[in-house]
Amino acid sequence: MPDPRVGTVLAGRYKILERTTSGSMGVVYRAERLELKRALAIKFLNEGYAASEDGLRRFEVEARAMSRLEHPNCVPVIDFGVDQGAPYLVMDFIKGCTLGQLLTTEWRLAPPRAVAIMRQVAAGLAHAHAQRIIHRDVKPANILVSPVEGHGEHARIVDFGLAKLRDEGSFTTGIAVGTPSYMSPEQTVGEKADERADVYACGVILYELLTGVKPFQADTPFEVMRMHREATPLPLATAAAGVAISPALEAVVMRALAKPREHRFQSMSELRAAPSPDAADGEPTPPPPRGGAPVDAAPADPDAPFSAAQITKLQALAESGDLRGAIAGLEALRRAQPNEPAVHYALAGTYAEDQAWTQSVQAYRRTLELDPAYRSDSRLIADVVEALGSKQAHKQAARVIEQDLRTTALARLDEASRSSNRDLRARARKLRARLR
Repeated sequence: MPDPRVGTVLAGRYKILERTTSGSMGVVYRAERLELKRALAIKFLNEGYAASEDGLRRFEVEARAMSRLEHPNCVPVIDFGVDQGAPYLVMDFIKGCTLGQLLTTEWRLAPPRAVAIMRQVAAGLAHAHAQRIIHRDVKPANILVSPVEGHGEHARIVDFGLAKLRDEGSFTTGIAVGTPSYMSPEQTVGEKADERADVYACGVILYELLTGVKPFQADTPFEVMRMHREATPLPLATAAAGVAISPALEAVVMRALAKPREHRFQSMSELRAAPSPDAADGEPTPPPPRGGAPVDAAPADPDAPFSAAQITKLQALAESGDLRGAIAGLEALRRAQPNEPAVHYALAGTYAEDQAWTQSVQAYRRTLELDPAYRSDSRLIADVVEALGSKQAHKQAARVIEQDLRTTALARLDEASRSSNRDLRARARKLRARLR
């Protein structure tokens, strides 16, 4: 039977082209933004998510929270609403496949590849946790993987906040909500989930990526949930016969899978700083240059553990109106931690808010040098395109767009080409013509 939504125009601006996937939470469609021809994904949730005024209120709160996620390893919500009783979320359309689909075709991944993907997932979750958003349902089906020419694979997380809606909705029955194979022990008994529940789920996924099997398998979901609380997973070397896995990497996975949450990594930043897969036996390798340091630290320490809370506090300072104070703090943090892309990214965004376009573009360019995955970040693209309207920074901005962003900036250039700012409009049109 034809899907009645296909071919219709939603909210007067989104044309629904085809149905792509469906699941227990709803249906996903490929769509496009009219006039801009921008590819989008629209997820219609089951009507129960907004069946009451309280449910609709929760949906709007969570949708707004998801829209605040601006990180290259998160798929943010760019619009939301309710159509004929069904709430929907509008997101960028990501070409590629889910991590679950990748596992069905490749069974398991080489340790360096698995770790590279999960470091990206941890980075995205660290950003979400800094916004006080706990995913609660991290699993391979909620991780999109797409190739990036010259830069390997780009992982992005979807469906932030939806598990919370499902958990708190009046239509939910039972004490445990989530996907049994990836639920933390505390979730299986209905306890409140914090960021350590997401750490546990990442441990399950990493175990599965390395071995090709889940750490706990049984005939019923309830037995799997019991095993999360009581059973010990097989050692990686046993489950992944024939694959060389270092003791350091095994220790990382097993710590993430600790039953008491107090024994796990206490944050995603701590998990990201764990040893790399080629660590020598008994000798943990130094954390990669993803660290952070106190804002007032004098010496640079690129290997210090990074805390997203440092950036969050400074961003809150900026939101309170003290942009200069926030910039001073972020500059100090940048000097202390010069190799952390999230610091340069936050600094660039704060400079943009202060209309300091030259400094903003410079910081964004350094962000891209440290982590090319930011090429698809919506805020970075918007700010760099906006800088085309600056007399001092427009040449720098054009170079970043041509050399680093290229086609990822086309949709934003289309919008800027209709700007009321004459300089921005003219430069955007000229640059758009060169890129096409």
